[in-house]
Amino acid sequence: MENMSFIDILDKLEKIGIIENVDEWIKIRKIRNIIAHDYLEDVEEIKFFLGKALEYVSLFREVINRIERYLKDRKRL
Repeated sequence: MENMSFIDILDKLEKIGIIENVDEWIKIRKIRNIIAHDYLEDVEEIKFFLGKALEYVSLFREVINRIERYLKDRKRL
């Protein structure tokens, strides 16, 4: 996977059932890039994007659970 593009990785994760929607993860990455790389100065803008990121916490937890189940299932084979 190390030589795969982000989109290719997302496609693979969607195919094996780890994530449900590639487009949603592209949005998440855009939010992450804004927070990490755009030096936001406006407090309201910072609050907005941090709020957007927090909306995905439950999704991140669900994906972690799916990864754990996937790895356990693979270990049984």
